[in-house]
Amino acid sequence: MNGEVRAHAKTPSVEKRNELINEALAERDEVTLCALLGAPGYLSGLSKAETAHYTRKYHEITNPLLMQRFEVLNAVRKKVEKSILIFEPEIWKQVGINKIQLEALRTGSKAAADAWIMSEFSESNPN
Repeated sequence: MNGEVRAHAKTPSVEKRNELINEALAERDEVTLCALLGAPGYLSGLSKAETAHYTRKYHEITNPLLMQRFEVLNAVRKKVEKSILIFEPEIWKQVGINKIQLEALRTGSKAAADAWIMSEFSESNPN
């Protein structure tokens, strides 16, 4: 049935597809939303941006408390990342790491953080 729902959503114009998804969100139509958002967007004719947007709206509607927690944790993470820049140079100086080693650590840390974010996103994906 999911394939049929995706095929049905893929054929109309973008406006009609968006109208279909917004209607499904308003009615909390789990069957339609899971079929369209639980698979790669290209199967339904959705771009990556549209899929991300509608998936977020779906989670806001179906689990608002979890989304509020997510927003709070995201804000805390941003504050910590911003404030660490104040203390980090002194910490590394005390540890005995030079500027070149520090830059290498930052590059590796950013790559690890990006990989973690993507793994968290893929684990939270409904299908």
